[in-house]
Amino acid sequence: MKILKFTGQLEDVMGEDARKTWDKDLGLKFHSGHQNVEEGITLMEVIDETKCQKYFSMENVEEITPAQANATITEKMDKVTHKVTSDNLMGANLREKSKDKSKLDLDEMLPEWTEEHELDFLYKKGISGIKKNVRVVKKFKE
Repeated sequence: MKILKFTGQLEDVMGEDARKTWDKDLGLKFHSGHQNVEEGITLMEVIDETKCQKYFSMENVEEITPAQANATITEKMDKVTHKVTSDNLMGANLREKSKDKSKLDLDEMLPEWTEEHELDFLYKKGISGIKKNVRVVKKFKE
């Protein structure tokens, strides 16, 4: 199995081909979740080498193994996110637990943390009103 890793926005890398039917016209198969838009990474399986031949020599396209693709998926595409489901419940729980610094020391939270990092910290401290979502993307067979 051959896999191509596109780096950059697909329209910039593929040009007009980005609007075509990838499997039929380009010999490439895109699997759901195999893209990280923020970092500009897209993985596609080669299903017809003759149709996608031009991509093998392009600057922002690299052929990778299934093991390399799966490592990229795990690192860049699997996501853990947190969502506040109840401001009232979370706020009440924060007030109660923060009274005792051994249960919750809010000073442990660093100013440079993102909101996601803060919610992860609070979730791990047992604060109610926060839901954890884990999205694991299907890997390639090796």
